[in-house]
Amino acid sequence: MTNRTSRAYHTPDGVAAAPVRVDTTTAHEAEVRQRLSGVAGVTGVHSAKSVQFKSGEQHVFGTLGDCVALKTQANIGDCADGDVFYVTGSSAQPAPKGELRMTDYRKDVEVDGPKWTVPDNIRVVSSANDAKGVSGDLMITPGALGGIQAPGERLQLLVAGAGGADALIDRVATELRPLAWKAEVGKTDYMADFSGRDERMMASFRAVLLTASLFVLAVAAMSLLMLSIEQISERRRPLAALSASGVPIGVLARGSLWQTAVPVVVGVVLAVGAGLGLTAPILRLAKMPMMVDGGVLAGLAGAAVAAVLLVTALTLPLLRQVTRLDTLRSE
Repeated sequence: MTNRTSRAYHTPDGVAAAPVRVDTTTAHEAEVRQRLSGVAGVTGVHSAKSVQFKSGEQHVFGTLGDCVALKTQANIGDCADGDVFYVTGSSAQPAPKGELRMTDYRKDVEVDGPKWTVPDNIRVVSSANDAKGVSGDLMITPGALGGIQAPGERLQLLVAGAGGADALIDRVATELRPLAWKAEVGKTDYMADFSGRDERMMASFRAVLLTASLFVLAVAAMSLLMLSIEQISERRRPLAALSASGVPIGVLARGSLWQTAVPVVVGVVLAVGAGLGLTAPILRLAKMPMMVDGGVLAGLAGAAVAAVLLVTALTLPLLRQVTRLDTLRSE
């Protein structure tokens, strides 16, 4: 059994402060805010908007919002209105500088917007603090735009409130239900949901594999039991003769045990070797680490040993019967 390590997930600082996300448009923002103001426990609503810039042939993506909204995207640390952050990506691309052109898409056609100059005091945030796949993105507070209106219709309203996140989501969803498609409610920490879902899927897949392995082992044990019974029945005459000549029943039982154990041990060793041999080069080509789950291997090996002992114990009554003296006389 093998597994691979997954990328660590960093919960952004602002998620706990604003656990509820409402996707809407600028045309319905005022109506959504009005309804949210009447929801019990809501203490604040923070807006976040995706923006896109162009500098020559280079496109830069970013998020425009207050400090709480930006902290739901990445762990940017200390923040004040007027700050600009750049989350470094894996390619180590430097932060953009100079004048950028805002762009937007209308009916799949790129439309130029106002120009904006990146401030010199832009702060670079390590990609290790990236929480939601925003590597290479700008994080901009409204004060840094100097009154420039960012184009685009879609935006998010991040809702802060008292009590548990699930209860707050239920209250917000209930209040915004009349708006239907105009406002979609979900968790701000949606990447954690994806991570948790992946972990649950892996746990389920692991459980299925273990169940299948144990089922195959049980079938193999049944086959060994039938084979052992057949072999003892076929060798009843020499077994009875050995017993009559003074060979203890314990020696014959140990012989039956070894006869059952050897093919099982060989099968387990070959299965583990083949599994590791096939998995290692595939993970190496995919540049993924491989970790051997010793606990699972030990558990399956223990189950194989238990199956051998059980098969031997179930064949002992038949072995005793065929080694009786009256059996030898009948032969």
